[in-house]
Amino acid sequence: MILVEKFQEVPYDIRDIASAAHVSVATVSKVINHKDSEISNETRQRVLSVIKEYQYTPYANIQASFQTFHKQTIAFITEKNSAVSKYVFDIEKNVSKAGYSLVVCTVDAPASDSIRKHMKLLDARKTGGILLGLSDSRLIEETASLNYSHIPLISLSSSVSNVCSTFLLDYKAVSVKAVEELIHLGHKNIGCIVDPDDSNCADACIAGYQNALSSLSPYSSKHHILTQTRTHKEIEQGIQAMLQEKVTAIFCQTVQLAYITYEILKEKGYYIPNNISVICGETSPFANYLMPVLTSCSFSHQNIISDATEALIRIIEKHNITKTSTIRVHPVIHDGESIAPPSSAGKQILVIGNCNTDINIRVSQLPKEGELLFASGLSMIPGGKAVTQAISAGKLGGTVYILGCVGNDSEASVIINSLKDAYVHTEGLSVLSSAATGKAFIMIPENGNSSIVTYPGTNAQYSISHIRPYRHLFQTSDYCLVSTELSEELIDYIIKECYRNNVKTFVKPIFRLSEELLPKISFIIPNSRELDNLVPGDESYEEKAEYLYHKGCSNVIVTLGNKGSYLRNKDYSIHIPAIKFNTVDSNGAANCFISALAVALSQSHPLLYSICFATYAAGISTTQQGVMTSLPDKQQLDGYTDDIQDFYNSLNC
Repeated sequence: MILVEKFQEVPYDIRDIASAAHVSVATVSKVINHKDSEISNETRQRVLSVIKEYQYTPYANIQASFQTFHKQTIAFITEKNSAVSKYVFDIEKNVSKAGYSLVVCTVDAPASDSIRKHMKLLDARKTGGILLGLSDSRLIEETASLNYSHIPLISLSSSVSNVCSTFLLDYKAVSVKAVEELIHLGHKNIGCIVDPDDSNCADACIAGYQNALSSLSPYSSKHHILTQTRTHKEIEQGIQAMLQEKVTAIFCQTVQLAYITYEILKEKGYYIPNNISVICGETSPFANYLMPVLTSCSFSHQNIISDATEALIRIIEKHNITKTSTIRVHPVIHDGESIAPPSSAGKQILVIGNCNTDINIRVSQLPKEGELLFASGLSMIPGGKAVTQAISAGKLGGTVYILGCVGNDSEASVIINSLKDAYVHTEGLSVLSSAATGKAFIMIPENGNSSIVTYPGTNAQYSISHIRPYRHLFQTSDYCLVSTELSEELIDYIIKECYRNNVKTFVKPIFRLSEELLPKISFIIPNSRELDNLVPGDESYEEKAEYLYHKGCSNVIVTLGNKGSYLRNKDYSIHIPAIKFNTVDSNGAANCFISALAVALSQSHPLLYSICFATYAAGISTTQQGVMTSLPDKQQLDGYTDDIQDFYNSLNC
């Protein structure tokens, strides 16, 4: 049961009644106790009238009424809009579970008067214990000083004397953890926006922000702190100044500030997080409705409430109120989609194609007609060219968006989560209930080539109508990786849309393309078998590449497996050798090559260097079993920076 105390119901003491009736305390006492025979009827009626008006309950009556109440009651004193006030029902659930009732006392202006009245009531009732959900340390101190009955107190914020335990919400730790998360992703130039009306929390957030940045070198840890945030104009001017200083990430103290930051960045043509990351110092259900979903760092108030309630009940039942302790509450990161590694290139990669679940079945051999075989292994992983290429590009540090189609099922959830883990933007994925997510059943014998059976699922329903809502991505992207597993109509639309928006396309063809499309393709990247489909005949791969180049393809790159690749464009007709790695599994190497090529180009590297980078990435991917597990990340490639540069220099001599 929750009893909400109202200010007008707080009893006055006998001195208040005496003062209001213009009589002595002794006179009021005589009237109350029916010992007023010597008092005039006029005086008696005046005292009774004041008692009625003030709803005065004599202390003796209070004691009698609550003699069985005090040990079974816990009070919760909170401010109207405090962070913990919304968890009152969680408190009540924990309290009632232990056999106690809850009294909620809400502090209002003037706060000191409210505190004083509440404590008079709670002292009179001899309440079992009090939870203080107050953010103002001054009010907590005052409450503790007014605790004449020594009721056990537990504070949910600041630590003061005369409080049994404090669950300390360390707002400095919030900004430290949030900024460290950004630093971990590679950000160095980070902004901080705080609310000046919440000065205690704001000061703590600024201190944490500065402390986190101190781990960086003085050169790279310039502070960008915005405290003038009372108006939209002030925030806009502050963010504009940060953008001029090339800030790559912003910490916002509150969800409200984060929301305004989203609006301003969108108005200025900045995309979150591909152009700039945003993280917030509090969480709210509203954050889940922001696009992209807001990443936050905050406390788990539900856990705090549960732990604090249990601690208070233990103190009450053990009659031990002398021990004072401070429990420091650590914030946690709540995952969203608003932070990512800084995009050094500032160029966006769009990936369009099939999204599948690959079901890998390991067998001793491919089954013959009517033969029953037992599989030696089974795995289910995200697959499809678009998913593989997007994850590969994301892991290598690219700013990646994906367009495709999945079902409304558990397989789709796995695919989406895997993409998000690689910092791929997934808002362009269409989720359909009309079919299941596509699947590829891959039978892998111990010796010999794999056999694949594909169930298209939602991929077969993917159409131009699903792409149109995301046409703005063609305007903001610099590169587009197109899967030719899509319908010819859809491929035609995508390539032409890219061409209109000056987006450079990467196409790995599995069928012959129309000569109309060839001049609109920036990079055509077939293997030797696909090249034969494109250009039938007995000519060499160099001659066939020459043919495609003269048909209008700006760059023809033929991948040759362990023999490397061949490039033909206006500047080069050159063979790039493969790098020798200990090959275990070459599946997925081609997709890794294309993704790595796009990432390197998006970072403004020359084409020949980018091919060298892609050659190393593809080579590394062959050293591990499996497609997804073998995709290298940026850190792995960073270890080969000098080797890649030497490789490039040897070709460019």
